[in-house]
Amino acid sequence: MPGLVPLPTVEKSDSYGEGLRCEVTWVDAFGNCQLNIGPEDIEQHGGVIRLIIGDDVRSARVVSHFADIDGGAIGAVVDSYGMVALSVDRGSAAETLRIGAGDAVLVFAGSPEVQTSAVTLRPGK
Repeated sequence: MPGLVPLPTVEKSDSYGEGLRCEVTWVDAFGNCQLNIGPEDIEQHGGVIRLIIGDDVRSARVVSHFADIDGGAIGAVVDSYGMVALSVDRGSAAETLRIGAGDAVLVFAGSPEVQTSAVTLRPGK
């Protein structure tokens, strides 16, 4: 039914523990990707979250303001609607992560030692 936002669900992983399966609710004109989770859903994960989108595993730093995201890195920030949005400083998170409205994003606790960057590694074919 149009207009309904699905609720996030608990996701368990042998590699990453317990996290959330959430969804991109919409992408704004800057390429920021709003998720269907609020800040209370990620606060227990600390300053870094792990994102799994399809076969890609990425890290995002949880920041207070869009300006706090390092150049080219992925950040998770509370947007003006009070929801968590994935953002890239001076770039498009939608393009960087190749995601759009309706796409699934798995969110797990990340490691504080991990540096976030716009690099994607894939196995060779």
